[in-house]
Formats: sequence, structure tokens, C-alpha cells
Amino acid sequence: MDQVICKRAVLAAVTAMAKDSRLPKAKVSAIRVFLRGIDSTSYKDAYALYSDIWGSLPRVSKAEIEESLVALAGEKKLSLFRENDTDYYLPYGYTPSAPPSSAPKSPSKNAQKEKKTPKTPKNPPEKSPKYEDDPMSRGVDYTPPPMASTPPTAVKWGEDDKLLKGLQNKAGARVFSPSTFDAFVRWADTFPPHSYEGETYGGYGFGRHFVCDSQSEILLLSYIKTHGIARDCFSQKPPIPYSTAFSERRLYFPDFVLHTKEGHIALIECKPQMHMSNHLVLSKYRALAAYAKQYGFAYGMVDPDKNCATFESLVQMKIHQKVWEQFATFLNKPNPAPDDYFDESDLFRWYARCDGVVGREQFRLEIASLVIRYGLYNIRQRDAFLVFRTPVKVEKE
Repeated sequence: MDQVICKRAVLAAVTAMAKDSRLPKAKVSAIRVFLRGIDSTSYKDAYALYSDIWGSLPRVSKAEIEESLVALAGEKKLSLFRENDTDYYLPYGYTPSAPPSSAPKSPSKNAQKEKKTPKTPKNPPEKSPKYEDDPMSRGVDYTPPPMASTPPTAVKWGEDDKLLKGLQNKAGARVFSPSTFDAFVRWADTFPPHSYEGETYGGYGFGRHFVCDSQSEILLLSYIKTHGIARDCFSQKPPIPYSTAFSERRLYFPDFVLHTKEGHIALIECKPQMHMSNHLVLSKYRALAAYAKQYGFAYGMVDPDKNCATFESLVQMKIHQKVWEQFATFLNKPNPAPDDYFDESDLFRWYARCDGVVGREQFRLEIASLVIRYGLYNIRQRDAFLVFRTPVKVEKE
């Protein structure tokens, strides 16, 4: 194999490992040092090469990558080991016969000083409890107050609007008066939503300011205003308890709560379809559905960037035969390990074998649909995939 191509393959493969949050921090640090030693290519460019390698060069085998990595390490005289570490820093679990010997380094003067006089605060401040940790352990009741309403009717509503048409539980949605909805909102205001960690976006409508954490939410707010489908609208309400496979009793705040012109209450979560297969998103949506059915609300999870496409349309998406054949290689694997998984590297190979019958974005949407249908466990946020057969414990859910 061409040496330049092989070097690019090695760089891309090792960079992908560094991007993998399942690796210990010590390994990621060693990999990054190794990357700086073999090439001046930026991490961003190297990661971009990753798709090119697996998409257009399927002949690059694991053995060739491992051999090239060893050769490059020897050429640069870099140690791929750390003290008291028997792991070999190679992709795909390659292990040498024996690690090279290395003399332990004597600690520096600064390290000795730190060891003698550790800096520990006398009275460490207690962390303030967060709603996401274990809200109901503090005895807080998140049951909404009694709400007067009229029973659901057989009259269909929202059929003329694409957003309302895609909502669920419309047949079971009760009718609430404006005063009842306003009282419900005042009750929800007593529970502050989570704090925004990333970039926020401001919007205005219904006589108040909205704080949103994505451009998609701003787009959905604009749609609700311009199409006149709601009498009133609020964001980040009400508080809904939910549980995950390992972390019980968290709180979730839907992106929008609407009071429609017909008098129905609708809870709407705004999420790109590519993000809907994440295990936390699924846990929240199941809790949203149960909450809405219990209290007579309509509900939905929509993607405003895709013409208000819904979660249900993603699940019911038609799957191309080629995509299914590649997915089935994982699903029907004989005697799989309990922690068996597939990730982005597998997707690159699967897509290359689809022979161009489906576009890249559609391919990834169909994979997301299959992940949801077969109850797999995707721990990656946003539009990435790291999918396990069964729930696995991660550092931060």
C-alpha cells in the first residue's frame, strides 16, 4: 500500500481514537502526543481524512494500520508506553508480546513540594443540588394542581397545520380555559429550568422574551408566531420527572408549551431527527408522552429544520435494502459480547458498501431509525453514533 496513504490512514485512525470518550484520559493524552510527533496535520484536517479513508479506501486493513503505526513510532523514536502500563496504544486492541522497559522518572522539586503540602480547603463549599441529579429525593412534589377541563371530543383539530397535525394524543387531548392554562403556567414558574451551559439565542413573541439553546428552537418559535396556531406560548415548562437506565429521577423541561386556539395544551420538544436516537432523548420523550397522556395534553417531538418532521416519522421511515443488510451484520452477529457496539468507523464501511443507492444523510437517518426500532443504546450526543446492544454506564449521562 502507498506509504503516504498508509500514513494518512494511521493518522486518521488514531485521531478517531482520541475523539472516543470511552478511552481513559491518559491514553488520549499519549495519542495526541503521538499525533504531534508523526505529522503536522491539524486534528481537524486529520479527522476529516477519516471519512475519506474508510469511505474510499476500504482496502486499508487493520493489520496494515497497526504495522504502519509501529513503524512510524520506531522511526520517530517515540515510546507508546507509559510507566506501569501494559496497554499498547494502538487502534483495534493490538497488543505486543512485552512492553519495553522504562526507568521510573524522579519527581520534580515542584512535585515534591505539592506532595508535602497538599492544598486542601479547610471548609470546602457544598455543591448546590441540581434538578438533574436527584430532584425528588428532596421531597418536592411535581404533580400539577387540579385543572378544570372538558373531556376530549370526536372533532378533529389541527389537521390544517403541519406542526399540529404531527402531534400525538390529539384524540385524548382535553380542552382547557385560558384561566386554567395561565394557572398551570404560574405553577410551572415555581420550578426554574436547568441553566444553559452552551450558547443561547434570544427570541420574542406573545409579549415576552424567550431564551433558546439552539437556532432550531428559534425557528420553531417563529413558525408558531407566524402561523397563529396558539393563543399563548411559553418555553421550558413544565417540570417532568424522568428516569434513565442508570440515573433515576431527573427533571426534564420541554422546549415549548402551547395553548392552542381550540383550547388544547400541547407539549413540544424541538430536536433534529439525527439526535433523536440518543438514549437520553428517548428517555425524556417517553416521560413526555406518559405525562401528556396522564393529564390530557397533546405532545410531540419535531424537527423544524425538516419541515416539522416528527419522531414517529423517523421510526416509521422506509429502510433501503442495502442499509438493512449492513445493519444486520451487527444485529445478527453470532455470540456477541455483552458490551458489543458499533461506531462511526463501522458506519463509514457500511455506507461505502451501499454502492451509492442512498445519500449519506439519508443513510444516517435510516441507521437512527433502526437504532430506535431495535431498542439499542446510543450514548453519543447530537448526530454521532456509539451504539451498544444493552445499556452501558457512562461517566456523565
